[in-house]
Amino acid sequence: MEDKIFKNISNASNNPKVFFFPVRHHSPAAARAVNELIDRLQPDAVLIEGPSDFNQRINELFLPHRLPLAVYCYFRDSGGERRGAFYPFISYSPEWQALQKGRSIGADVLFIDMPWSHICQMEAAKPNLPERPVLEEQRYADVHLRRSAYITRLCKEMGVDDFDGLWDELFEIDPELPLDEYVLRARAFCDNCRELDIPDPIDIERERFMARQILERMDKYKGSILVVTGGYHTSALEVIVTQKPVIDEPKIEINLPAEYGCTLTPFSNERLDSLTGYKSGMPGPGFYEFVWEDRSKNKSFDYRPLLGRLVNFLREKGVLFSTADLIAAGSTCRALADLRGHRDVWRRDIIDGLRGALIKDDLARGSTHPLLDVISDIFRGDSIGRLAEGTTVPLLMREIETILEELGLTPTEKKRDITLNLNRQDDRKRSRVLHCLRIIGIRGFSLAGGTEISSGIYLADVEEEWSIKWMPEFASSVIEAASFGPCLIDAASSALVERADKAGRDIKKASQLLLDAALAGLSGRIGKLAERLEAMVRFGYDFPATTMALDNLLYLYSYNIVLELENRESMTNLFLETYRRCLYLLENLGVSAQGDKYNVDGVRCIYAVYERCSGALGLTLEETGGVFRRVKEDLAQSPMLRGAAAGVLLSLKLIENSSMLSDLRLFYDPVLMGDYLTGLFALARETIQRDRDFLSEIDQWLIELNDDEFLEAVPSLRLAFTYFTPREKYYLSMQLLELKDANNPDKSTIDHQSPENLTVNAEQALLALRFENKLYETLSKYGLKGGTDVGKKSCS
Repeated sequence: MEDKIFKNISNASNNPKVFFFPVRHHSPAAARAVNELIDRLQPDAVLIEGPSDFNQRINELFLPHRLPLAVYCYFRDSGGERRGAFYPFISYSPEWQALQKGRSIGADVLFIDMPWSHICQMEAAKPNLPERPVLEEQRYADVHLRRSAYITRLCKEMGVDDFDGLWDELFEIDPELPLDEYVLRARAFCDNCRELDIPDPIDIERERFMARQILERMDKYKGSILVVTGGYHTSALEVIVTQKPVIDEPKIEINLPAEYGCTLTPFSNERLDSLTGYKSGMPGPGFYEFVWEDRSKNKSFDYRPLLGRLVNFLREKGVLFSTADLIAAGSTCRALADLRGHRDVWRRDIIDGLRGALIKDDLARGSTHPLLDVISDIFRGDSIGRLAEGTTVPLLMREIETILEELGLTPTEKKRDITLNLNRQDDRKRSRVLHCLRIIGIRGFSLAGGTEISSGIYLADVEEEWSIKWMPEFASSVIEAASFGPCLIDAASSALVERADKAGRDIKKASQLLLDAALAGLSGRIGKLAERLEAMVRFGYDFPATTMALDNLLYLYSYNIVLELENRESMTNLFLETYRRCLYLLENLGVSAQGDKYNVDGVRCIYAVYERCSGALGLTLEETGGVFRRVKEDLAQSPMLRGAAAGVLLSLKLIENSSMLSDLRLFYDPVLMGDYLTGLFALARETIQRDRDFLSEIDQWLIELNDDEFLEAVPSLRLAFTYFTPREKYYLSMQLLELKDANNPDKSTIDHQSPENLTVNAEQALLALRFENKLYETLSKYGLKGGTDVGKKSCS
């Protein structure tokens, strides 16, 4: 039996001491088989697919960590582009079991895959390669197997839905799958996938690299060598090692940049789950973790404790789940497993059994249900890794922990909210640290609010509100952020550079990056970011985006002393140039693909800047007012933008209230009126709500509309009146009622009812009006009393 197993594992007849073992990453069956094989084989060395540049720290993998964790490799080329890759491990990963079992028998355990930095440089040198993810990759991903045409055909033959279901049927469900049978199936499965696939050039180079590592170890060890790799590579490695074509070739020498390396980082089940993060991982890692633990104690998997856990979780969520329901669900799961020929009740059996027994509603294809969401949560699991004491951590981790302790910002499990006054030096220092953490993506620190400048109200104290809470992902986020740089300032600066490169010609993002640099105190980056933004503004044609940039610059200009900005004169010049560019774009604005609402927001920003900074910047009323006057009088411009321009002119007292009435009559069309008022109210609602003549004119226009016209006008009118607060709307209605009482002194209509007592919202009122109109139409149709009242309505 032993000879049969070893013969199946290694077909390299002239290398009888090298045994190639195919695995699927994160497969409990593969992990169990590799454990058994190491026990039987007792190899001198176990060579594993993994980053070979981590071998100098491989002993750290044998510390008492809490799984899952990952080897995180990072690389930054000379142009500043950053790449990252994860090699994740969970308790049932065959690579993890090979590491632990190999060490336990005294074998040398080593990774043999090409370093991630080499892979990145090779990809950069071969531009015709298929597009790859830029930032992060999951290296233990079975994408080669999943994409094979062989899998599609085999799924159809076996009557399963996908790759995961196919692998479960062939390898996972049978708890007593013999080692030799596993090897036979895995070799046939993976070799056929490889046969029908066209290997990636980078994968071919990786396989040559791994083969070279194997050949070097063959000369070193007298005993047997076990090679554990993804099954897709097994046959190719076997051929290369057997033929020894690379033994006389020189090693690939790649000049590495300074910024690269490997480190350990905590991982989580959520990131491992193929349904939420790890696109090529196992679906529901918590389920397979439960199976692994249960089968380590018993020969078969008992699904009932897992079903009980599901029921308890449902009851905690308030879902009614009786004992009878539990019995019915368990019976259905077992029956489905028997029907499908499963010795153990499996993942799909449990899902389908609970769905069939407990979900009574029809579900559309692809839709979800609260019960299915709970099942997904339980099957995913909530495990979050933690590194053991003695693990080497990046310098960034130690610096951040020290700074947080010094500033009293160390996160705890209890959330706390803090308010920082940037006028105070100590709070300003805290703010800069927190912004640096936000920029590099450290979990547990979020900016909840702060001083708003675009409202036009100047506040002497600039405040920020932050929420701080320890999160399990804190350590992993710091470790992964270390790829940006060894210290907090360098890391934040590098992160901003990366974002700036990705932002391209996006003016809004460029201005936000400039603001972030200022808030984080990264004075070394502000100059270049400002130059970049200035070039974008000078040649940009996106009016809403340019006004958003103006809004960010307004904050910087208003509080440049508090933020301690350097070279304030150049920042002032950028602010002024952006303002004038906004005026130019506004006057030459055509039909907007983004919608007029964004343009109105842009007009509000321009007006806020003029109100706040006209004196300091030397902005003239003639220049600004002239642009808004021309926009207001432009017949080709949209009603909403013309209304906004009129609102600015009214607020600046460049036109009289009386002239607004004649302008209003230009938009009596029901389709136009609401849009015009939206723009007008956005900029001048305080002035308009005190003008009784204007309100009376709108009321009279509403009364004269017929039913169809009124219903057509309602949506845009509702948008227009959203600019008024509830109390302002109440007093508007009171003014209208007073106007009616003045015109009808014998019929007082005022009922001084406070807004709090009004129980009918706008949607209900509109539905009632439609019903009323239908009722009146029916009355008129049959000549009944009341039908002649159709169309009598009022704004009040």
